Amino acid sequence: MTPEGPVRTLDVKEVASLAHSAAMTGLVSRYGHDKFKLWIDPDRTKIPWGEGRRRADTTRRPYIDLGPGVEPPQLVPQVDESPKPTLLQIADIYAYTAAQAHSQKGGQRAVRFRDLYAAIDPEKAVFEWNPDVKWEDA
Repeated sequence: MTPEGPVRTLDVKEVASLAHSAAMTGLVSRYGHDKFKLWIDPDRTKIPWGEGRRRADTTRRPYIDLGPGVEPPQLVPQVDESPKPTLLQIADIYAYTAAQAHSQKGGQRAVRFRDLYAAIDPEKAVFEWNPDVKWEDA
C-alpha cells in the first residue's frame, strides 16, 4: 500500500507480517534491540507487499527506529526447519489454542480450549492504527 495507491483489503499474511513488526517494536521497547532472539517458521508463500509480492517470511525483518541519529537496526529472525526448535513448537500449540478459544464454535470442545487459554494466561496487546497518519518523503 502506498499513500497514492488504491485502498484494498490486506491479505491475512500481510496482516500477520504487520502484527509481527508491531510485536517486535514492543519487544525492543521492553528488552532492547539486541537482547532477545526470535525464531519463525519458514513461509515461502508469495504475498502482496507494497507494490509487489514477496515471500512471507522475508517480510518479517523490520527495521526498528531507535531515535534520531541512530541507524535503525534490522531485526532478522532465525528460520529453522529441521529440527523445529522446541519453543517454536510450544508457540504453535499456544497459537492453535488461542485460535480455538476465540472461534465462534460452541460445545464442550470450545469450552476445553477456553479453559486451556485461561490457564496459559497470555499477555495481550491491542494494536491500533494511528488515526493521524502523516506521510513524509524519506
